Amino acid sequence: MQRIILSIIIAAIPSIGADLVGARAQGMGGAQVALVDDVTAAFWNPAAFGLQDNIFSTDTIFGFTAFDNLTEYINQLHEYYHLKDELPRNYQDFMDYLADNSGEAHRYVDNIIASLNALNDPGVGVVWNLHSGAATKIGPVVLSWLNENRLEVGPWVDTHLSRLIPSEYLQTHQNVLVLYTEGLLTEEEFNLLWPGYDPDDPDTSAFIGDKPGNDIALEENRSIITLNGVVLNNLALSYGYSFELGRDDYISVGASLRFIYGERHGDSISVLTDTDIANFDPDIFAVGSSWLLNSLFALRSIAIGSGFSVDLGVQGKLGDYFRYGVLARNIIPAEINWDDPRFKPTPIRPELRLGVAFEAWEGVNLALDLDILAVDELSSVYNPQSGVEEDAIPYRERILALGAEWDIGGILALRAGVNTNYNTIFEEASPAKLFVSVGVGFNIGDVFHLSLAVMSNLITPKDVDAGLGCSFSLGFTL
Repeated sequence: MQRIILSIIIAAIPSIGADLVGARAQGMGGAQVALVDDVTAAFWNPAAFGLQDNIFSTDTIFGFTAFDNLTEYINQLHEYYHLKDELPRNYQDFMDYLADNSGEAHRYVDNIIASLNALNDPGVGVVWNLHSGAATKIGPVVLSWLNENRLEVGPWVDTHLSRLIPSEYLQTHQNVLVLYTEGLLTEEEFNLLWPGYDPDDPDTSAFIGDKPGNDIALEENRSIITLNGVVLNNLALSYGYSFELGRDDYISVGASLRFIYGERHGDSISVLTDTDIANFDPDIFAVGSSWLLNSLFALRSIAIGSGFSVDLGVQGKLGDYFRYGVLARNIIPAEINWDDPRFKPTPIRPELRLGVAFEAWEGVNLALDLDILAVDELSSVYNPQSGVEEDAIPYRERILALGAEWDIGGILALRAGVNTNYNTIFEEASPAKLFVSVGVGFNIGDVFHLSLAVMSNLITPKDVDAGLGCSFSLGFTL
């Protein structure tokens, strides 16, 4: 039974965040709706294009964020693995233990099964969000391209009880009878191993034991590591127009029409192949960012799809110091339809964000953004029937972003911000997350500009939902 418990643990082993577009946005924690004034306004607020008087500008951006909440489960796995040393090591001693502590033994197994099932929840794994893009502005019209690439590695654990038992423990009628009595084998599975069993007159000559292909035993376990990728290419045409309300007051409105072309990738890796169970080391299945990057080339294209979306924005200024903005993204609810019927359409849900900014003193701006509508945190979950990753929503977010920028002489800009999910107030399942970011920007004359930013939630050492991101942008203006 010690090896059975160990095998349950082994099957477990095979077993996300804020992706802020643009280095200025990431450096300020995502507080951009009222303050954005570059070509990333195609994402943050297209109304900003109506306020720019330059004839031509272009920008390129690149960034990533990475999140890991699998480490917590790996640590729990280590704890369960070492509990095996507390169990009796020989058959008769274990039978005596089971007779005296049946309830405790079953609770132990139930707790392990529950922890294994938790690994199959959506959102458990390691996620990379990468984005890159370019935008060109000619007058008030902007043409932009944004590539969003989500890469996710996660577990799918086969927690069927009989497929967590090594085959060697199914080769004697004594063991099989005990496993059946303790509820680890179904009646149908028991009949496959011991056909015609009669409790009043057990015929041991009829005992077969485990055979390959009977869908019983650890060797038949289907646990896998899944790799899932979704690439979205956003092609947008944006336009903005401003109205002067007074000497210092104005309001601008803008819109972006987006065409979205998507591609899904995926693959899976069998876990128990060539695994030496007797010399098992839990670390062999610990996955992380380096493991994910090394496995990217294993991804294969599964499906393609497309859809349309429309964004509307408002941005204005009151007096010399106060700015405001409103962004209504995806105002026409739509979806991305995939050419593979196994995938349901991916909805493109509306979002509404408000922003304000205040110039506290010359060159220093403070900004705040607030999501009014909850936004789905998309993830994936493996469906063993269809054999593909399906869209899932582990939780929903409402983001509160606070940012500050100090512009020093138009040459150097220092930035800092925080980003948190305040949806925990409304939905208990939404995790409270706090990201801190810093950034810097350089301007060479009025032509070239360069920005860098980093962000992380690793303010204090911890193992859960670890996140890190960085961003880079380069452009010039005429």
